[in-house]
Amino acid sequence: MDDVRDYYARMLISIISWIVERYHRDQDYGWINSKIDLLTGEDFDDGDLLRGKNTVYGWIQGRALEALALHAAWMKRIPKSGNPPHEMNEIIIRLYDKLQDARKQNRGHLYFMMDIDGKAFAPDQTGKERIFIKKEISTYNYSDLFAAKGMYAAANYLNDLDKINESRQYCLNVIDALWKRSFVSDQYSFRGAISGADDITFSLGPYMLCLGMITYMVSENEAFAKEGMKLLEYIMKRHINSPAKWDFGKEYDCIENVDHNDNPLVKDGRALSDPGHCLEFTGSALKFLHVLSQSPFGSKYKSRIADMQSLLIEILTHNFYNGFVSEPGGICKTLDLKTRKMMDSSMPWWSLPETMRAVCFAVKMAHNEEKENQLWKIFSKCHYSFSRNYVREDLRYMAIQTLGTDGKPARIIPATPDADPGYHTGVSMIDCLDICQTTLR
Repeated sequence: MDDVRDYYARMLISIISWIVERYHRDQDYGWINSKIDLLTGEDFDDGDLLRGKNTVYGWIQGRALEALALHAAWMKRIPKSGNPPHEMNEIIIRLYDKLQDARKQNRGHLYFMMDIDGKAFAPDQTGKERIFIKKEISTYNYSDLFAAKGMYAAANYLNDLDKINESRQYCLNVIDALWKRSFVSDQYSFRGAISGADDITFSLGPYMLCLGMITYMVSENEAFAKEGMKLLEYIMKRHINSPAKWDFGKEYDCIENVDHNDNPLVKDGRALSDPGHCLEFTGSALKFLHVLSQSPFGSKYKSRIADMQSLLIEILTHNFYNGFVSEPGGICKTLDLKTRKMMDSSMPWWSLPETMRAVCFAVKMAHNEEKENQLWKIFSKCHYSFSRNYVREDLRYMAIQTLGTDGKPARIIPATPDADPGYHTGVSMIDCLDICQTTLR
């Protein structure tokens, strides 16, 4: 599989180089600019409030900072990359500082949409006018989560003790908000009328993402290992049907949302699953267990790690086939676990590289030839679908955001209009390349 490995190494270098080039092209902007129409290859109009450069998405900037730090660290291990890490250090430092400045603008928080100065706003219903947020933002949200995670990764890469301590506390504040049930979703939907709400969320997402966040800290202190296990066990108990305990669905099913009593959320007779999110979770969980096993505290958790690994591999396999659409090739956004029917057949790009990462960690841990072969089949299906249907080699190996079941690109925005700044694709594939040096075949 050397050709597959080379393909993704070229992709990683191409995309992050594109990000760096665009930053240098417009340094006065100060933010990462991935505001490009992936179907036409043209930049969005600056005057477009939702797509143009005058709207800064907190999600994207936090993800970009994490991606830059991890790409820079990866490039140190491959000096022939053609884009030396030192070119990226200044961007990492400046972006870290930009995020900190934006937090000061908003009383310690970030937000889904901000102006260039970092001031939080919401769009009106037309999507053409800003409504600046005057109320005090006092709760942690997804933008905080992505920023904290990215800032810690950057601080760790820079080996800056002050930044490490500062960003670690930011991370722990986000996790504390989860346990206190005060964490809110700041995401706006771009389907139909523009809508958003600062509602407390009981979804899989923030717990899964915080598990990835705490993985960066596991080797520092056993308290972080315990925190990671707490997050993992929370998800397994509430979102995964194993052992089979729900009055619907199948064993290993994953529910996207729970209600205020921690039971699977059933609304209008439907119990919705996001197979891609579940697959992303298995990758994050398997990575956490791998890092924990290599940590100074790993021996204390040996039996629990082994049990969790076996269960996660079953969850991975089951939920892949729950969501995979063989033709044209992709993973559906939403499935009703009661009827087993797709409720949203659109297929975002990110679930495929996230699944490939999960597979690579799973193969490392499977120790069973039959299971390994099953996992490699999943990897092959994802790689074939991703490279054939999503990746635009003519556009620096960037991937279109969404595919329809007709096999054509769909103008559906999964999260933000901005193109992925090397986060889902780049960070996922760096893990694949790193973990599979001895297992990829």
